[in-house]
Amino acid sequence: MKKLLTITGSVFMVILMVSVVLSAYHHEGEVDSPNFLAQYPLIAGSKLDHCATCHTGGEYEKKPGKWVSLGSCQWCHYSYGYDGSGNIVDTLNSYGKDYWLNGRDQAALAAIGGLDSDGDGYTNAVEIAAIRYPGNADDDPSKVPAPSRVYTKAQLEAMAQHTQFMLMNTSRSGDFYAQYTGVPVEDLLQDAGILASATGITVFAPDGWSNFHPLELDSDPELYHVEGVYPEALYYYDTQADTALNPFSGWCDYSAPSCAGRSHQDLIVNPGGLKMLLAFKREGIDLDPGVLAEDNKLVGEGPYRLVPPQKVPSPPDQASNADDQDVIWPYDFNWDHSAGAASRSATIIRVEPLPEGTTDIDILEAGWTYVDEEKIVIYGAIAMDAPVADFTATPTAGIVPLSVHFTAQSTGIVTSWEWAFGDDNETSTEQNPSHTYYSPGFYTVSVTATGPGGSDTETKAHLIAAVSEYSYVQPEGNCNEHTPCYSSIQAGISAADAIAIFKIAEGAYPEDIVVNADKQIIFESGFDSTFTTPSGESKVNSVTVSEGTVTLKKGLLVIGK
Repeated sequence: MKKLLTITGSVFMVILMVSVVLSAYHHEGEVDSPNFLAQYPLIAGSKLDHCATCHTGGEYEKKPGKWVSLGSCQWCHYSYGYDGSGNIVDTLNSYGKDYWLNGRDQAALAAIGGLDSDGDGYTNAVEIAAIRYPGNADDDPSKVPAPSRVYTKAQLEAMAQHTQFMLMNTSRSGDFYAQYTGVPVEDLLQDAGILASATGITVFAPDGWSNFHPLELDSDPELYHVEGVYPEALYYYDTQADTALNPFSGWCDYSAPSCAGRSHQDLIVNPGGLKMLLAFKREGIDLDPGVLAEDNKLVGEGPYRLVPPQKVPSPPDQASNADDQDVIWPYDFNWDHSAGAASRSATIIRVEPLPEGTTDIDILEAGWTYVDEEKIVIYGAIAMDAPVADFTATPTAGIVPLSVHFTAQSTGIVTSWEWAFGDDNETSTEQNPSHTYYSPGFYTVSVTATGPGGSDTETKAHLIAAVSEYSYVQPEGNCNEHTPCYSSIQAGISAADAIAIFKIAEGAYPEDIVVNADKQIIFESGFDSTFTTPSGESKVNSVTVSEGTVTLKKGLLVIGK
């Protein structure tokens, strides 16, 4: 975690590991993370290495009938409090409660490894090994990470930019006018390939706070939409509100250069209109990167701030916690305080809902590291490339009945597999199936890998060779009791069936091999005297194939006099 510390007499660099959704993890006095890392050292640096593993979100009633949902960090701050005055158990998910009830130490973590705390059909230990939350039934090993795309500062600056002058109206932390420059969030999502199934976004900052925004205009006054243009606004100025004139009683900062020349109730004109913006400049200057102050609260707003305009334009009203409300614009709960939905130091945009079969990406790296590197990641309901199908098979040749194990090695996000083994139309939907071939022949195998981005098929012709018996060749005709045995390769080929596999002992074969019949021949060369391990080379004068095929599967066949 990046913190802003003041230490008399010395300057220290403090580096603490945290995730994007964890401002309270590894903080001073925290004792549970060392227990977890001691029990599961391999999860260090993963998405499980933070408080969401044990803590849950929650909701509170902001006003009658209006409930606000909070993430794990926000809920812990709200219900447990920065001062720890609340009940910590109220913040725990099912896994966290099992850990609590079993003693809240490393032994407790070992004891609950075999439980299925979230009831999703996987034990806690299995989920943790798969980097899945053991206290969240929606996150299990059957799911794959959702599509994602990382944007750098250079990439965002290369996109069409938008500049807008606007009021940032807060409830209590001070109002101000400013000119922001950045990329409209609607344009950014289109560039990322937002899917038609998307309904909104959740924006995360590395201090743990998040805001949800629907794509379309919503009747809820506190939900700020992504798409379209917001209403034009007027410029409101009054000397009573001006903090430059009234540093102790004023509440609005009019000092921005972009305020110059404006008068009270002037129409604010923004070419292109007011839009939800992912801003990276304020008054033409890069936003100051966010850091955590000693009170565990975010200072700064960069490198990126998601800025929603007011849905219902209003003047800047007095702070809600101000004693003096006998002013020109006293605090009004029903006025539009859009600044509260402006995510400072945003590092993650999750496009809701996640595609079927996917789960959250491993987002630990997208915390303070992304603030330093000036990056932001967009993931969820966005387009992605189709997976690239590939696979291996072991063994690829042998005597019937031949059992072959296939291993999917597709890249990209894959949610299903469809295998065709080349015999009797038999198929499988397992990821890594096994299949038995009962009849001699060469078999073509294919797999189709399907994911959120589409499908891809890989076909390998004549991959599997199944024969009724091996044929053996040794220069003196001594095949160590293996039969049929030949002293020359050509003699074996002449006697072979249409499909044959030759195990050829190491040594010299002064012959010119000719294949002029419709036969499919496989050479496995360079075997030792037991015909179990290729250990040397088998040397022939030449190989001529005028009809049929010859394939070298293993070993070393040297051709040349």
